[in-house]
Amino acid sequence: MGDLLTTGSVLAAFFAGGVALFAPCCVAFTVMGGFVIYLANTGQMTGGPGFQVSIGKGLSEVLARIETWTDPVPEPVLGLAVLALAAVFVIATLRDRQRPDASTDAEPDEDPACHGPGVGAHPDNHS
Repeated sequence: MGDLLTTGSVLAAFFAGGVALFAPCCVAFTVMGGFVIYLANTGQMTGGPGFQVSIGKGLSEVLARIETWTDPVPEPVLGLAVLALAAVFVIATLRDRQRPDASTDAEPDEDPACHGPGVGAHPDNHS
């Protein structure tokens, strides 16, 4: 019976911690969602400060131009191009990233005993 109480209390603490961690996040997203719904119902969803509106108009013009250029290209080809672009980023990130060679780059430890069992570390030698 003691194991059941211990296991139950550990599980209860785990779930309580999860609720305590995620509840503020859920409340924040609920409030933001309510605000977006309010803006959508009032018809002011597309409004904003002047600089945001001008940036949005500029981006829509640039993206419309890109859409016009890529319109004749089939979607599977565009998908492969996006995958190739992602592969280029992954390769560029991982290039020249090699593990150091332990025999050439590693400096000798001044105190090797701190990294593992030293002389006399066998359990029979403990007092």
